Amino acid sequence: MRIAVTLAAAGLLLLSACGGGPIQPNVASMNVSKDGHMVSGRYNAQGFSESEIKTLAAKMCGGSITSFGLKDSDDGIGFAAKCAGQSPYGGFAGSTFYRKENGTAEGYITYSNNGNLAQEKTVIKL
Repeated sequence: MRIAVTLAAAGLLLLSACGGGPIQPNVASMNVSKDGHMVSGRYNAQGFSESEIKTLAAKMCGGSITSFGLKDSDDGIGFAAKCAGQSPYGGFAGSTFYRKENGTAEGYITYSNNGNLAQEKTVIKL
């Protein structure tokens, strides 16, 4: 039962971050690939710069990225980043970051911790 709940939650997280209309200006959503070596997502350029998205992707990667690419779409800007190593959050981790007026981004990173769904609140200076 615990595994089914974890898988269902991970699936919902991936679906919520991957589509569903225009993304709000103060929101950036991202997910870690199954193997833990890539981070992809989307954001609104009215709320975040490319440099800021690289900073957030590096957090999801555990510190640094080795490559980064962008693709415009009707509902935001899509991006993909290759992690320098493997994400400490493992495959299928995800987060939605919200830009705050104080120059930070705040979010909850959701990931599997030995088969249990876990969340880590994080605040990143942009």
